[in-house]
Amino acid sequence: MRALYWNGVNDLRVGTVKDPEIVNPRDAILRVKLSTTCGSDLHFIDGYIPTMKAGDVIGHEFMGEVVEVGPAVRRVKKGDRVVVPSFIACGECWYCQEKLFSLCDCTHPKPELQEPLLGYPTAGIYGYLDTRDDVRGRKVGVVGFCMGGGMALATAGTYPERFEAAASFHGGNLANDAPTSPHLFAPKLKAEVYIGVAENDVSYPPAMAERLQRSLTEANVRYTTQTYPAAHGWMMPDFPVYDHAAAERGWGEMLALFGRTLHGGE
Repeated sequence: MRALYWNGVNDLRVGTVKDPEIVNPRDAILRVKLSTTCGSDLHFIDGYIPTMKAGDVIGHEFMGEVVEVGPAVRRVKKGDRVVVPSFIACGECWYCQEKLFSLCDCTHPKPELQEPLLGYPTAGIYGYLDTRDDVRGRKVGVVGFCMGGGMALATAGTYPERFEAAASFHGGNLANDAPTSPHLFAPKLKAEVYIGVAENDVSYPPAMAERLQRSLTEANVRYTTQTYPAAHGWMMPDFPVYDHAAAERGWGEMLALFGRTLHGGE
């Protein structure tokens, strides 16, 4: 088939590539009729994604006609015309049941590549840092924004021997009923924690805040939580709700946290 593929940094080409095959019983193959670019495609083009290799086909938002389906596919059939979003969801895991489709647990073909973002094995990153002559010591800090706030806490809890500090700004869903909820990492945390909260944040209601703080307190975690007079997303300069004064305050709190916990680099 013909496809747009990555041949190297800033080198895209259209050429003949291997036809796709059904690998998983839930797979479907489409004949693409129309595709478009996404901002994340820029990360492929400029080499930001380190796992890209020459020949990788790009274009993850498209529409077309179903030409083949796996034996476990029930909702679409050959000949159907469909629109495909940027993420794939199984429809069955906890996240999909909660309609958080972009967090699907089951459909990433190489989940180990996501683990550094989700608070699981990140030894490769540390191995790289440990080879750098310009990086002093082994202790590190982590900061997350929005959904990344929970990832920051989970990462610090997964590798407590490496993390001295963890910060979350306008983080959401920090204490929930999922078995991987960020608040469940509290007993493993050795890091000092800072939680910057947006006022009236529906993704972090008072009951959830109380649940997280109770977990941190019971685990004897050193933590500070502060509510900012700003909307969810206030730290992001490219967000409409960006609040410069509140963001400067947030950066100051984060740098102070890192300053008092990471100096010495032991």
